[in-house]
Amino acid sequence: MDNVNELEENIDKIEGTEQTGRIGPIGKEEVEKAYNTLVDYQKGKANLEKRIIENERWYKLRHWDLIRAETNKDDPEPTSAWLLNSILNKHADAIDISPEPNVLPREENDKEDAKSLSSIIPVILEQNEYEQTYNDKWWQKLKNGTSVEGIFWNKEKLNGLGDIEIKNIDLLNLFWQPGIKNI
Repeated sequence: MDNVNELEENIDKIEGTEQTGRIGPIGKEEVEKAYNTLVDYQKGKANLEKRIIENERWYKLRHWDLIRAETNKDDPEPTSAWLLNSILNKHADAIDISPEPNVLPREENDKEDAKSLSSIIPVILEQNEYEQTYNDKWWQKLKNGTSVEGIFWNKEKLNGLGDIEIKNIDLLNLFWQPGIKNI
C-alpha cells in the first residue's frame, strides 16, 4: 500500500515537471542551451582534434595512411625513425631543464612568506608526482604543439582534508569557446 502511495506521489511530481518544464533546479531549456553550446565548441575544435589525431599517426610512423590517398599506389613508402629520434632528443632536453620553484619576495615584508612558500611548494609538487605530469605535458607539446595542465582542489585527498592536485589534461577531452587563444 505504501508503495502505491509513493508511486502516485512520484507521478504527481513528474506531471508537475512536464507542466513547468523543469527537472529540479535545471530545466529543459537550460539543458538544451548547454548542449547547443557544447556542439558549437566541438565544431570550433574539430580541426584541432583532426590535427592531434594525425600528429599521433605521424609519431607512430603510420603517416602513410594519411599520405596514401594523395600519391600513386606504386610509389615507395619509406619509414624512418628520424621524427621519433628528434622528438626523443627534444624531450630529453626539456626534462633536463625541468623547473624548480624559486619564490622571491616582492618587497621587504614578504621575505618570511617567500621563505615559507619555498619550503611548501616542493612538497606539494612531490606529493602530486609533478615530474610525471611535466613529462606527460612535454610529450603532448612535442607531438601536438601545445599542452594543458590543470591545478585543482581535491577534497578527497589527505583523508578528506583536501589538498591541491596537479594534472595533465588531454586536449581531446577539453572544450572551450571558439576563438579563445589563451585557455
